[in-house]
Amino acid sequence: MPPPPVENFHLQTDDGRTWVQQHLCEAAFAAYTEPLRVAREWTGPRVYIRAQDHPWAPFDAVYQQAIDDPRWQAHLVAGGHDLMVDAPEEAARILLSLAQAAE
Repeated sequence: MPPPPVENFHLQTDDGRTWVQQHLCEAAFAAYTEPLRVAREWTGPRVYIRAQDHPWAPFDAVYQQAIDDPRWQAHLVAGGHDLMVDAPEEAARILLSLAQAAE
């Protein structure tokens, strides 16, 4: 399946859009249609990071579910879909806090 246009990611800078455009690649259609199969229930932390500047109603709904469920941590971060491009420091801070909590 061909990648979506880079504009769909709502990235905040020209440099970010250029970097993502250079790294886009095709994806297997099954990645969009097949359910994820897991061997056991997840017991680690549950974290949802919502990219504030990437408008998409399904992401908003999941973010609201994460806010409403005390088992989840919900973060709203300014940036487009690829937060590691638009907000690398904030994305790294959240991910590192999860790694530290797992130690």
